[in-house]
Amino acid sequence: MTKKYAITVTGITGTTGQYVLPYLLLNLNGDINWAVCSRSKAKAQAQLDATVADLTAVHAKLPDIVEVDLTNQQDINRLVTDTEVVVGMAGPFPSTGYGLQTASAEAGIGYVDLCGDAPHIAKLIREYHERAETSGSTLINACGTSSFLQDTAIRWLVSKVGPLSDVRSIALEMLGSLSGGTVNSMTLNYQIYGSYSALGGPSSFSSERNDTTTATTKLWDYVKKPAKEPRLGGMYVVPSMTQSINTCTVLRSYTLLNRVYGPNFTYAEYDKSRNRVAASVWTFALKCMTGMMRTSWFRRILTAFRPPGTVPSKRTTEAAHATFVIVGNKLDGNPVYMKINVAKDPMYVTAATCICLAAIELLKQRRSGTAPSGIVTPATLGPQLFDQLQEHNVAAEIKSSWP
Repeated sequence: MTKKYAITVTGITGTTGQYVLPYLLLNLNGDINWAVCSRSKAKAQAQLDATVADLTAVHAKLPDIVEVDLTNQQDINRLVTDTEVVVGMAGPFPSTGYGLQTASAEAGIGYVDLCGDAPHIAKLIREYHERAETSGSTLINACGTSSFLQDTAIRWLVSKVGPLSDVRSIALEMLGSLSGGTVNSMTLNYQIYGSYSALGGPSSFSSERNDTTTATTKLWDYVKKPAKEPRLGGMYVVPSMTQSINTCTVLRSYTLLNRVYGPNFTYAEYDKSRNRVAASVWTFALKCMTGMMRTSWFRRILTAFRPPGTVPSKRTTEAAHATFVIVGNKLDGNPVYMKINVAKDPMYVTAATCICLAAIELLKQRRSGTAPSGIVTPATLGPQLFDQLQEHNVAAEIKSSWP
C-alpha cells in the first residue's frame, strides 16, 4: 500500500528539531513527500517559515504540516498509517513518546528516534522486539550523536581492520550543554525505574547474554583505584555518563550482527581524566549524583535549574565540539586507534544529522526490501552510515600508534 508520506517528523519545534528541519530541506530528494507534525500547527508553520527564510536554497519539497497530539491514540494511529518512516524527536520517550514507539512497532513501518533512555529501551525491546519482527517494522532508538557515533564507528572500523577485542571508547574532549528537555527525560527515567541499575547489565539490550560481552566495574572500585588505559600511554580514564546507553547499544549490535566484531569482542566507554586524584574525585561525584537522582528533591532541583523548554545559547552551541578515540586490539594482538573529531555541537546539531542519516538510509532500505526488522540499532543499517556521517563535520582517522 502506498503511504501518503515517505517521512514524518515529530518534535520539530524542539531543540534538535530546529536543526533537523534545515537538514531535510537541503538534503531530501525533491520527489519525496514528507510531513512535520506538532500539537500546534501555527507554531510548526512559524518554525518552517523561519527556517526557509534562513536558507539560501531549498532542495526538497516543502513538508505538509500535520497537527498531532502524541497523547491521543487516534492521532498516533493516523500518523503511522500515513507514513513509511517516522522520525521521533518528541520526548520524554518513556511518557510522551511511548505510544508512538509501540504503534510504530505494530504498524509495519520504519521508525527512528533520539531516545537515549536505557531502561526504557530495554523494556521496549523485551515487550515489542518480536512484535516488530512479526509486523515487519524497523525501530531504531539512540540515533543521537553519542550512541549513533560510537555504534556506527565501530561497525565501520571493523569493516576496515577486521575483528577486534578489548575495545574502549574514550572522550578526550567534550564541550556542550544540555537542554531542559534532556534533563527532564533523564529525571523521568529515575522517577520511573529507580536507577539505571534496573537495566541488569550492559548486555540487557542483547537477544542473548554472554559474559564475554560484559566489560564494566562498579563505580566504587573506580573511586578506590582509578582506571588507566595502557594503550594510550597510561591515561587516566573515568566512567562516561553515557556508558549505559552506548555500551548496551554497541553490544546489541554485536549480537544482532552475529558477532562479526570478533569472538572476544568487549566494549566499555570512558572519559579522559587529568590525573589520579581528578579521576577519583569525578567518579565519587558521579556515584553521589547517581544516588541522589533516586530522590525526588534532587530531581526537582535539577528540573528547576534546567526546566523543559530551556535551550543552550547560540554562543554555547557554536562553541560545542567533541573528540573521541576508539582503541581495540586486532587479531594479531596489535592495537589500532581511531580518532574522531566532531566539529559541531554533538548534543544537538550533529545529533540532528545523525537521526536524519538514519531516517533516509532506513527509507532507502525499506523500499529496497533490505532493511532489518525488529528493534535494532544504527549499526545494523551498515558501515556506510559512518561514511555518510564523515561528510558532515565529523572526521575520522585510523592509526596504528598513539598519539
